[in-house]
Amino acid sequence: MKKWIISILLIVIILLISGTIYAYTIIREPLTNQLSQVEKYVLNQQLLNTVEEVTYFHGQEVVYVAQGLYEDELKFVWVSEDFMSVHEANEEDGITQNEAIAIVEQHETINQLQAVRLGYERNRPLYEITFIDENGRQAYYYLDFTNGSLLKRYSLRADS
Repeated sequence: MKKWIISILLIVIILLISGTIYAYTIIREPLTNQLSQVEKYVLNQQLLNTVEEVTYFHGQEVVYVAQGLYEDELKFVWVSEDFMSVHEANEEDGITQNEAIAIVEQHETINQLQAVRLGYERNRPLYEITFIDENGRQAYYYLDFTNGSLLKRYSLRADS
């Protein structure tokens, strides 16, 4: 009897894990397809010669950011979800991720850096820096890509 219970529990656990993996794959598939389409688009439009990475940013609107090489220079390409709007910038046209972090550290104590991502809002490229501050709050800073000026910031209160 004990072996039956253990066997049934193992089968249930395996089914739950399999179902979770399947659901995750199904949910992720449209995003994966869109990232692939963006990569093909920037290569076909000759915006980049090689693509190193394509990321997703959801601010006021959805934007995909392709990073890669064009004529041996690092370049970023922001592409709108409908492929109707494209913005391009070379690496030297803006601040680096490390410079963006340093700017935030001038204003806040970063206890745990979570992410530094490129994004695009209001017709301007930006960095989104997410971190946990000294009070345990989830904090978001948005800095202009070109000059590092603060665009907006907010923090979410920690649950006590």
